[in-house]
Order: sequence, then C-alpha cells, then structure tokens
Amino acid sequence: MRLFYAIQLPQGVKEYLSNIQSVIKNNSIKGNFSYIDNFHLTLAYIGEVDGKEEKVLREILHTSYNGEKQFSLVIKGIGNFKRGNKDILWAGIEDNQKLIALQSTLVKNLIKEGFTLEKRPFKPHITLAREVVLKEQGLKVSFPPYNFNVEKISLMNSLRVKGRLTYIPIETVNLV
Repeated sequence: MRLFYAIQLPQGVKEYLSNIQSVIKNNSIKGNFSYIDNFHLTLAYIGEVDGKEEKVLREILHTSYNGEKQFSLVIKGIGNFKRGNKDILWAGIEDNQKLIALQSTLVKNLIKEGFTLEKRPFKPHITLAREVVLKEQGLKVSFPPYNFNVEKISLMNSLRVKGRLTYIPIETVNLV
C-alpha cells in the first residue's frame, strides 16, 4: 500500500477549492484535475510499505498528534510547480508556525523509526490539478483568503478504485 500523512479538509474548504478549480478548468486547454474528495494537505509522503511498517506508521500518527489542539489555517493564493512544459497548480497556505511545528514533529518521529523521506523543504499546499496547460500563459486567478480549522490528521492510503485515484484514511487522530 502507498501511504502518506495528511490534514483532512472540512467539506466547506473542499467546496471553496472546487470553485477555484472551476475557474482554472475554464481557462485550461487540458489538465488532470483533483477530485473534490481527494483534496488534502500532505504533511509527509511515505510511499510503498508492508504490513509491519503500516503498524508502525499508525503508531507514529498517535505519538505525534494525540492531545494536540485544533488550530486554524488560511488558504491564500494560487501557485504552481513546473514539470517540463506542464504545471501542477495548487492553493497555498499562509505561513503558520503551528503547522510547521506539527510537520517537523512528524518528520522527526518518522526518521527516528528509520523511514526515509523526500529531501524537499516542506511547502504547504493543496494540489488542484496536474499536467495543466493553460489557454493563456501567466493567467492570474485570485480569490479571497479562506480560514478553516484543522480538526483531524490522518494516515492515508493512495489506491485506485475502479480506475480512479482515491485517498482513504486508514488511521485518524481527531484534534481536541
């Protein structure tokens, strides 16, 4: 199974992001747009694991986040990562020290248990679309910031269900 840790988003946030996505779709020639149910904020990507590792990853989730309080984040701005001549478009997250601290705690606990992680710096974002080709280069899409509470953090399984990429929480910590 292919696993990652993520902040699950409330339905209102997903609808807000879907509205942004619609504007991008209308201004794109093509793209692979994330399904509304798949919107999330990745904290750490693990990759393929076996059953023994999965058990340890579930424990790390609880070690890292049991007893943590809810906190708020702000979605602010649209950006992109370049991949050749195609873009990955994302909604950004305003700088938040609590988020950085929680992600750092998770990474330290994963490394302590022997997991190898990507070396890229943590850039909090929510992927809206991949392989996007815009009708007009330099298209500016702006939306008002959106504030929301982080209520749960999950260990997620990435798998295909009837040919569709689906993210399923297999273990969750509810923040208090």
